[in-house]
Amino acid sequence: MISYTGSQTDTSDDLAHLRQHIAHLEKENVRLHQRIERDQPFFLRGPLVFFTWRCADSWPVEYVSPNVAALLGYQADDFISGRVPYGTVVHPDDLPRVAAEVQTYSAEGRETFEQEYRLIHANGDTRWIYDFTVVVRDTQGTITHYYGYILDITSRKQQEEALHMANQRIEHFLEATPLATIEFDRTGIITRWNTSAERIFGWTASEALGHDMLSMVVTPFQINEIEDIHDQTLTEQITSNRNDNLTRDGHTITCQWYNTVLYDDDGHVLSVLAQAEDITEQVRREEELRLFKTLADNAPDGIAANTMNGTISYANASYQAMHGYGADIVGISHQNLIPELAELQPALQSLREIGAWQGMITHQRRDGSTFPVMASVFTIYNEAGYPIALAAIDRDITQQQQADQERTDLQQQVIDAQQLAIQQLSAPLLPIADHIVALPLIGSIDTWRAQQIMQTLLDGIAKHRATMAIVDITGVQVVDTQVAQTLIQTAQAVKLLGAQVVLTGIQPQIAQTLVHLGIDLHGIVTRSTLQAGIAYALNERKGR
Repeated sequence: MISYTGSQTDTSDDLAHLRQHIAHLEKENVRLHQRIERDQPFFLRGPLVFFTWRCADSWPVEYVSPNVAALLGYQADDFISGRVPYGTVVHPDDLPRVAAEVQTYSAEGRETFEQEYRLIHANGDTRWIYDFTVVVRDTQGTITHYYGYILDITSRKQQEEALHMANQRIEHFLEATPLATIEFDRTGIITRWNTSAERIFGWTASEALGHDMLSMVVTPFQINEIEDIHDQTLTEQITSNRNDNLTRDGHTITCQWYNTVLYDDDGHVLSVLAQAEDITEQVRREEELRLFKTLADNAPDGIAANTMNGTISYANASYQAMHGYGADIVGISHQNLIPELAELQPALQSLREIGAWQGMITHQRRDGSTFPVMASVFTIYNEAGYPIALAAIDRDITQQQQADQERTDLQQQVIDAQQLAIQQLSAPLLPIADHIVALPLIGSIDTWRAQQIMQTLLDGIAKHRATMAIVDITGVQVVDTQVAQTLIQTAQAVKLLGAQVVLTGIQPQIAQTLVHLGIDLHGIVTRSTLQAGIAYALNERKGR
């Protein structure tokens, strides 16, 4: 009885425990359904599409979440029923690789693996997906299924492709740019050396890569200076600099450097990307231009440049002062300086024809006064041969003209004095006694000198009130008809003044010439020598 009663008690307890366990399971079931209801939208409407594949050819689908339709355009039943085998939606270019990777990962005994490949949408579009797969094995270790999910990464792949293309363009630019492009780490070791760097510095990429930047392109005496620049570049205190550099063959060139510091995701310096331009010729031209500008700025002549429409774009100090405008002259029209525009026409025509003109032209100052200018104007052309400006070198010749006039006047005075001296030397009249003058002649006598002799003799007789004029031709070798006639006319003119001519020193050949020419010396006293002529004149004066 006790035993029976005890048995009944045990059974009742077991039933009670069973009811409690059932109640617990029901509560867990409710919680499980609640969790499923809560998580279902995540699985059904989220970006992850869940699959269960059977381990067989083309990976038959035993389960796929309904949101596969949003990703691939197929309904879940299309895959589960086998109407659309999963292998047929894998891009044909990717399928061999995907199959080989699955086989390799499975053979390696992996529990999970990841893949990226393309799937074909129902409308023919391509979708890139990320595939995370769990390998399911039975108790014997044989693979029976693959569980996993796929995620649409098309947008990421497009971005990666765009980034790849951008990187390719950047790489192409860095390689093709005419600037030497050199990348080096923070210690100065070269990691990039493009073809322009080879051209500018002479080192090939294979020779430069892995070597110290400073030791290859920096002149020894600038090492310390460039090391300081390098340190400041790393802290972005300096982004560009100009300095001399060394080429492989030992030549020194001047380069303009542009430096960019590259950082990693944590903000640490990765490297420096430096680009260099060989500006040796540019520096030479700048120095040359600076020299010529200094010369132009300080030139005593006025120098100006005009645009092709005539606007003054440059004027040196002399040009500014010459016209009285100062710096205000820049920007005005050159025609404002020319009071008579007609004077410009020959210059403009010459500029059109040969590109240059020289000549004198009148300029006008700011106050309206004018002054003469000796101008040299020429056209400036660019490298393509097109005219871009007109240049003028002007000299105010006011003082020069005044000096020329003074010099001309002085020259005329000298000429007049010389002529007077010549006249006096050509016919030197000598008073030798009261009322007696002598005119000794030497050299040849032409028509002009004969006229001077006549004039000098007549003026002397009048001045000295002479009654006797001795003309000595001892030093005269030749007398032509015109000269002989002039002598006769002179004697006749002297006679009209109340005086008498005594002709002395007639040479034999002159006497023959006079006879041959039939010259009549009637009324003219002749003596063989000047001494005899003087004696004759003195005796005649005593007799009177």
